[in-house]
Amino acid sequence: MLRIYSFFTIFIYCFLLKVPAQQIIAPNSDFDSYFAIITDQITFDSVKTAIISYQKSIEDDGLGTFIIIDNWKTPDDVKKQIKKIFKSHKPLEGVVFVGDIPIPMLRDAQHLTSAFKIDQDNKRFTWKRTSVPSDRFYDDFDLEFTYLKQDTSNKLLHYYNLNPDSPQKIESDIYSARIKPPVSDNKKYQLLRNYLVRIVKQKQTESFLSNAMIFTGHGYHSESLDAWSNSTLSYREQFPTLFSSQGNIKFYNHVMRTDLKSVILRELQNPLLDMSIFHAHGAASKQYLLGFEPAESILQNIESIKLFLRSKLANAKRKNQSLEEKRQDYMQRYGIPLEWFDDIENDSLKLADSLLYASQDIHIEDINKIRPMAKFIYFDECYNGAFINTPYIAGAYLFNDGEVISTAGYSVNVRQDTWADEHLGLLDFGCRIGQWLKLKNSLELHIIGDPTFHFKNRNSPNINKILGKSDISEKTLKIWLNSAYAPLQTLAVSKLFKIHLHDFEKDLIRIYNNSYFFNVRLMALKCMAELRTNNFEEIVVQSLSDPNEMIRRVSANWMGDIGKTTYLKYLAQTAIWDPSDRVRFNAKSALVKIDAVEAARLCQEELDSAPDETTRNRFQYVVFSLSRSEEWLQEDLLKRLFDQNEKLKKRISAIRTFRNYRFHKIIPQLTQIAENKSEIPIIRQTVIEALGWFTLSHEKEKIISTCDAILLQSDLPTEIRNETIKTKNILLQGPNDPITP
Repeated sequence: MLRIYSFFTIFIYCFLLKVPAQQIIAPNSDFDSYFAIITDQITFDSVKTAIISYQKSIEDDGLGTFIIIDNWKTPDDVKKQIKKIFKSHKPLEGVVFVGDIPIPMLRDAQHLTSAFKIDQDNKRFTWKRTSVPSDRFYDDFDLEFTYLKQDTSNKLLHYYNLNPDSPQKIESDIYSARIKPPVSDNKKYQLLRNYLVRIVKQKQTESFLSNAMIFTGHGYHSESLDAWSNSTLSYREQFPTLFSSQGNIKFYNHVMRTDLKSVILRELQNPLLDMSIFHAHGAASKQYLLGFEPAESILQNIESIKLFLRSKLANAKRKNQSLEEKRQDYMQRYGIPLEWFDDIENDSLKLADSLLYASQDIHIEDINKIRPMAKFIYFDECYNGAFINTPYIAGAYLFNDGEVISTAGYSVNVRQDTWADEHLGLLDFGCRIGQWLKLKNSLELHIIGDPTFHFKNRNSPNINKILGKSDISEKTLKIWLNSAYAPLQTLAVSKLFKIHLHDFEKDLIRIYNNSYFFNVRLMALKCMAELRTNNFEEIVVQSLSDPNEMIRRVSANWMGDIGKTTYLKYLAQTAIWDPSDRVRFNAKSALVKIDAVEAARLCQEELDSAPDETTRNRFQYVVFSLSRSEEWLQEDLLKRLFDQNEKLKKRISAIRTFRNYRFHKIIPQLTQIAENKSEIPIIRQTVIEALGWFTLSHEKEKIISTCDAILLQSDLPTEIRNETIKTKNILLQGPNDPITP
């Protein structure tokens, strides 16, 4: 019999108002760990039998499950109930939000994302566009927020500011997920019922992770085949069985063939497929797969340019921009003849262009026509997990006639140069999808679907039982550290570091120097990056030459963000000689952050010593690019910043550029503006916010001292005080993810 609890005071209150009281359907017995299904009253009444069956299926897997039903008003109401269950039934592993549960829209938290950088105060943009939909509001109990308002058009959306004195890093206490149909009308209840009934049936037959498909799309890794080929080695470490006679893994790259979209759609319907991963660009309603086929003649090149012009003018027309101004701009910039614009309104060409674009990408209409069979799909693509939209890509795959149980996707845009598959190999050990998400600690990454889903455990140990505990014993972690499997070693390094922090640094150095696993070495480096010590600043010189392309790529980024001039000679060599296009690009970007003038001189020396003229000519662009970057900094950004007669909007735009382009040589100038009481307050505030992005800089202590000096100023405006407190906390705590500081 189901046990239904109602709190007495809530019952009396609701009785007087004649509204239903909150209901809690408790687990059917005692368990070692717990889970909660949180739903709204209308959804529960509409699909009650399916939700209760879902509860039973989770409990059959050994996870005690609550069902909590209410007419939720704000995210705060939901969070209070989650914390109440967490305190009374430890360990509470996670929760899933089924139906119409309030959605937190977070502001002042862009430093917790990998790529989301937008002016949230720009009145041209809506709050919906400039906020991050994130359930970290629910699953990280330490983060503190201030409620702002409810959205006027979508009542599920509630806006919050991250408080300045809140922790400025994510460390989720539980995992969370959304089961939200991609429609807004009453069809959503039938879709929800069908999905729950289907996954309950599927969960009764556990299967091994034996077949996977990995796709890398146009523009990902900046077309570097070195980066792509090295990623396959990483997957071999994480999923060794997939490379054996017991498994199967297929890698697709967008350059392989022009009809790859049809190939991918066919592969998605393979009955044997267990997991699919997409590394590509994306949108809420689209997956960008392919680029244009390379032109092989002068006429083809001309037609490609005309296609480009038609797309740009069509986009300008949609934005109500002047087509004549756009046309004149392209003619003047590129010397394009007027007649190339003649067919811009040709209906047959518009149709042909539309068909061409449709053949390159996966649209929601394409998904609705197939039966995707992968149990788990990971969308390493911008906005594919944007569950505030109807429809959205992840939801289209989930609420389908196929067999998808769980997906992972990003609610906003995501940066490429990340360790996207970090800890993913744990899925082969039967790790629940939710437990994997909890290890990621990303503001924008969400599970869409059942977070309790897991593949059958091919190896020991029972990882879900261990991860479900409040603490993992050091004895277990040390056993994993000496395991034959890279995923267990990687997890052990991460967990042992969290326990010992600085006392584990010597072990991290030893692990990096001795491990044969790329993923383990990268985890050791990532942990050292969190410590931000002299040892870390020294070891990146060594890791810049690591055999693994990803490690070299990340190391170059780190050196640029640390900003020591002693790195210039190493980065200059890398910018010229590294075999990977992406590593060379990152090295060049790092040189720009440190000192573009000296970097240009060192790169020229490298080119002068090149054994042949072809090499010298090929890489001359590096020197030119560095010179242009210095010119951009001095003649554009700094002039706009210091010109008191410049428009305020342009000055702010220049300052915000320093969040991505962290030029170390201008830190003294930025701190001077930050402390200047006679400067315009919004300029000071924006500069202080930009300084908060220098989390790995060897000058961070000077910035913290600047923050202390500002906080001692009399008559300090509240906005500047709050921004200063926030920046100081960010610098003290370090980046949320050291891979993407």
